Amino acid sequence: MNSTQPGARRLAISILTTWTEKKERISTELNRRLTEKSLTDRDRRFITDLVNGVIRMQGRLDYELEKIYKGNYRKLKPELKMLLRSAAYQISFQDRVPDYAAVSTAVDLAKKINPSAGKMVNGVLRNYLRSSNDPPEKTSLKEFSAWLSHPLWLMDKWRQQWSLETAIALADWNNSIPGIYVRVNELRLTLSDFEAYCQSNHLAFEQFPELGCYYRVKEISRLLVSPLFKDGGLSVQDPAAGLVVRLLEPQKDDTITDGCSAPGGKAAYMAECLGNTGSIVAFDNDPERLSRVAETAERLKLGNLKTELKDISKQGFPPADKLLLDVPCSGTGVMAKRSDLRWRRNSRQIEELAHLQLRILQNAAEYVNPGGIIVYSTCTLEPEENWQIIEKFLSENKTYKIEPAQLFIPEKFCDEKGALFTFPPRHKIDGGFAVRLRKNDNQNH
Repeated sequence: MNSTQPGARRLAISILTTWTEKKERISTELNRRLTEKSLTDRDRRFITDLVNGVIRMQGRLDYELEKIYKGNYRKLKPELKMLLRSAAYQISFQDRVPDYAAVSTAVDLAKKINPSAGKMVNGVLRNYLRSSNDPPEKTSLKEFSAWLSHPLWLMDKWRQQWSLETAIALADWNNSIPGIYVRVNELRLTLSDFEAYCQSNHLAFEQFPELGCYYRVKEISRLLVSPLFKDGGLSVQDPAAGLVVRLLEPQKDDTITDGCSAPGGKAAYMAECLGNTGSIVAFDNDPERLSRVAETAERLKLGNLKTELKDISKQGFPPADKLLLDVPCSGTGVMAKRSDLRWRRNSRQIEELAHLQLRILQNAAEYVNPGGIIVYSTCTLEPEENWQIIEKFLSENKTYKIEPAQLFIPEKFCDEKGALFTFPPRHKIDGGFAVRLRKNDNQNH
């Protein structure tokens, strides 16, 4: 089946409508529905692109469609609304389907939902084709956030935190299709062999200059079915995660604890850095996600990585010399990769997450040996989950001090207070934060 035909689009609209009703992660719904045997790889790519694109740009699509729709757009049946959004997205953001085909297929699908809906869908989309779709000028933040397809509360927060220009740059980044990186497992594959494989298979790649084992690749789906991936030579991981691991400075024969490990990308990189010596103990409080850490370790053939079910916000563990705390967070640094995250977050969740983050750090800090290291990290850009946590923790824990990130990673990825801080529009990688804390050798200090 050609992916421009109605079947794939009907399934995409069904996935989107279910997501609207269930409010689950879109990745969960996609994984569940894309297993259908009748789908080709091309269909799966088309559906994934369309679903993520419609969700990512939902705010702008609604802003434009609401101006054209005669009646109360907000009361429109969810399935018809998703149909209009999908067709508008194909017209404005995709070039694989001609405009007339996007409209006629939408009309046909609308008639199947409700025989009288075809005429309305046809009228709205023909008007959409004629409308200018330019950004609003000298407008309210509300209209501007709709155009940038981000919730008003989040745009307002970023504007106050930094500036309107910075908030716009971040929103634009989140609305672009992010580059995907792989990490080469140098225990299984040399960098030159990886490059040779890409060249012989006509796969475009670009090495990340500051961390040589990371490569941005154009056609990630081809690599994921390659022998390189299956035999443990590659993992999908952004360099931002690699910089966090470098901040912990894993060295041969180290024993390292990873406190909130799932899905295990950083634990795996640490195990690779140890050259399969020493040991990594990976904790997580979610058994299903923890099993993915074990599966990753098995695929990468990492014998030094063990998993254990544990909630380190309240449970103890054997004292550690090096501890990674990659805590649960709001994820505002990775919203480009998770199209639905902006719509699932609210300001109250940031407060709740900050309480949990501090609790994890305070509890885990009790189980670090004198002279030991904690790296606290998040994939969020919000100060409440980053510096505010660290400052509160240090005010109550005089046995810890910050070791400047500049000593361990390139200065361009560090802020003026000594933390790792990657900002997507500036660094062109995922956003995140990490601080390296050392415990005093002398407990009476």
